[in-house]
This record gives sequence, structure tokens and C-alpha cells, in this order.
Amino acid sequence: MEKQYYTWEEVREHNNEESMWVVADNKVYDVTKFWKRHPGGSYLVKSKAATDVSKHKTMHSTKALKKWKEYHIGYTTTND
Repeated sequence: MEKQYYTWEEVREHNNEESMWVVADNKVYDVTKFWKRHPGGSYLVKSKAATDVSKHKTMHSTKALKKWKEYHIGYTTTND
């Protein structure tokens, strides 16, 4: 399977309840179907939509980090 790459401009378009992406460690995650079920509260994910959440990813348990893999859709093209 070929890797999918997204620009930050593309990522920033996904900042609402209908299409919500986040980025961690240059990996793009589509959390549209998950944000309402986040154990810490949906507002945590919604407030970080279309941003780099790398520092927040490190706060998750091993079990939670495995869940992240389900939502991984690609990579960012740059670190801007």
C-alpha cells in the first residue's frame, strides 16, 4: 500500500465535527468517528482539531496508543 501524504493546508481543512483530523509525530489521524467517544471528553479532541498533538499523544497508555493506529490515514509533508 502506498503511503498517503497531506500538506498542513489540507490538514487544516479538517477542523470541524464532520471531518476532524489531528497530527502527531508527522502522522495524520482522522478522528471524525472517535472524538465524541474520547474518554477524557470530546472537547479535548475538538479543541485540538487540525493541529499537532504530538505532546498530548505521549500522555496516553499503551492500550490507547494501539487505538491510535486505527485512525492513522497518512503523513504530513512538512513540519510547518
